[in-house]
Amino acid sequence: MLSYIKLKVDRPELQRPYKSPLGIWGAGIGAGLAIVAFFACFSDPAYRPGVWGVTVFLVAAVFYFWFYSRRNLVAQAPEEEEALLARVHDELPPLQPPA
Repeated sequence: MLSYIKLKVDRPELQRPYKSPLGIWGAGIGAGLAIVAFFACFSDPAYRPGVWGVTVFLVAAVFYFWFYSRRNLVAQAPEEEEALLARVHDELPPLQPPA
């Protein structure tokens, strides 16, 4: 939701294949409700270990992406991946029919 708001504010002219019916306000309210729901999970002591486990896992995944994976992407977009595959396919020798 926050990325939607950032793109909507920073790049309003960008063509999008979708339109959010509630716009920036709806995304902001949704983000606020998600934060409230996250902290509400800590109100039940039985849920705390699971919530902490998920939180640690997600934070570790973000750090992994931020420090390693982001710099080692094979392709930047699906179109680029298709272009890379097409180029590799063109470089392969043609298959010979069995004799």
